Amino acid sequence: MKVIFVFHDSERNNGANHSMMDVIDYISIHNGVEPLLIFPKLKGSAIDYATKQGYQVYTCRYGRWDFPNSFKGLKKTQYFIKWFVKLILTVPTYYTLKKLIRENDTKLIYTNTYAVFLGAWLNKKTGIPHIWHIREFGKEDHNFKLIFGDKVLYKYLNDYTNRIVFISQSISAKYLPYISEKDKCFVLYNDIAEPLCNRKARWSDTETIRILIAGTLQEGKGQLEAIKAVKLLKETYALTRFKLYIAGTPKGEYFQKLNDYVLDNNLIQYVEFCGYVSEMTALREKMHIGVVASSSEAFGRVTVEGMLSGMLMIGADAAGTSELITDGLNGYLYPLHKHEKLAEILFQSCMNIPKTREVATTGCKMASEKFAQYRTSEAIGKIINKLCKK
Repeated sequence: MKVIFVFHDSERNNGANHSMMDVIDYISIHNGVEPLLIFPKLKGSAIDYATKQGYQVYTCRYGRWDFPNSFKGLKKTQYFIKWFVKLILTVPTYYTLKKLIRENDTKLIYTNTYAVFLGAWLNKKTGIPHIWHIREFGKEDHNFKLIFGDKVLYKYLNDYTNRIVFISQSISAKYLPYISEKDKCFVLYNDIAEPLCNRKARWSDTETIRILIAGTLQEGKGQLEAIKAVKLLKETYALTRFKLYIAGTPKGEYFQKLNDYVLDNNLIQYVEFCGYVSEMTALREKMHIGVVASSSEAFGRVTVEGMLSGMLMIGADAAGTSELITDGLNGYLYPLHKHEKLAEILFQSCMNIPKTREVATTGCKMASEKFAQYRTSEAIGKIINKLCKK
């Protein structure tokens, strides 16, 4: 049973592609799915991985319809010109994939993320069943907007999509009011494999409590909030035996803003920019506490990965993060944008290591039971099988 998977990017290190690859690995073994993977670029770590797995890989030029809402003036004009060129290139790709579908007797099209519309086009013209996996809010989490507006996306979801998968209740709550057939929608949290790491070693070394915040350096991810909490730990709570590690590519205006704040407030001793980290498991293994300060986390892969690695996770009480953490049981929640409360929780966690370890252990156990058992992959496999048998 051949299924086309349309990706928005050719790299495996972003959460959307990583999660989709995990599903493909499972259903190719357990559901008889023979995946045909479509990527928009010639090279990338996702392509390397897929090739190594023995999957059929096709690289084509096609556009996406989201764009950074921060673009203004000339930069915005340049982006639209670039987008228009890619839109034109999408047309021959569409015909190439139509031929591919026919020659391979393809049974289903699967679009990963809301950023690409090619799968809906193919469904419209071929009638092949289409599943659309929606993983993002758009403006709220990435500050992205759609070139034709949200109404076109809603039309495509209603008219050219047979099943819709949302990665959290929060994402579902945004889109579901605009979907006429509610029963074609599913909420399926990402499967996340348990990391191979030593979860106990960190607790034998608590002289300095190591705190991690990981993710793209951008306003919505809340790194500045975490740094402000660090400032309070130092000045208000007179705590010195801790350090905040910030994992993420150090570039752009926001990074400069973070770095300036660290320098201006004499926090160099307490804050370290790690840059891009390819082996996050190894880094997490050394950390005691993880912070997720995002204002609109669609799902919260970073939260779950932190729990599975054995860290205590502290998150802003918003969007997907609120669905993952039960305050005081498997982690701690603090009011969004209230860095004073974050500092208070960090201080209490640093001062009561036995309790911190207890909550972290519960978090690890609960995350393992809920996310590391391939439940979502199994559910998607069943959805695919059911659609293909119609």
